Amino acid sequence: FESGFSLNHKDFFRNFSAIVLLAVVGTVVAALITGMSLFGLASNGHITGIDSASPKEALLFGALLSATDPVATLAVLGSLDVEPQLYSIIFGESVINDAIAVVLFQTFSMLPESTAIHVDPLESLFAAWNFISVAALSILIGVFFGILAALVTKHIIRHAHPHTEVTVILTLAYLSFIVADTAKVSGLMSVFFCGSIASHYAKYN
Repeated sequence: FESGFSLNHKDFFRNFSAIVLLAVVGTVVAALITGMSLFGLASNGHITGIDSASPKEALLFGALLSATDPVATLAVLGSLDVEPQLYSIIFGESVINDAIAVVLFQTFSMLPESTAIHVDPLESLFAAWNFISVAALSILIGVFFGILAALVTKHIIRHAHPHTEVTVILTLAYLSFIVADTAKVSGLMSVFFCGSIASHYAKYN
């Protein structure tokens, strides 16, 4: 929530296409390479602990490892005073790829167990549709609660104590996580976009 609330919206949406390309495509490629490499090693008997009969477990593990946290990289870039565009792209990718990894993990978990690597067109379409629908629903839930926070702070608790306003906003952000988790979508992505919308519309209330 704090990442979304303190987000520089101008730089974020100016570089949105590059951020989405890195966050989505980069995370998917990293998960597939990691997962299939582990499955290949397990199939040849080089490692144990990974199911060598089905790639599903290896892909799930790859999705877990695909989320990176470039805190050190951002700290170095900040100390070197690099171009704001480069910094905003890396920061934007870092706050989204965790949520993408969660959605990817949920997508892989819905794949059927298989004893062989077989790319079925229908299963591929189902996986892609599940990925898109989970991400879209997560964003919609976050946007809804962000707008709700703006409406509540403007019309209902407009003259309330600042502590009350902060409590209400944080409660709505947590509620967006609960609703998203109940709907089996990404609560992390919902909270991020809830914070982003609340920052843009509710901060000045």
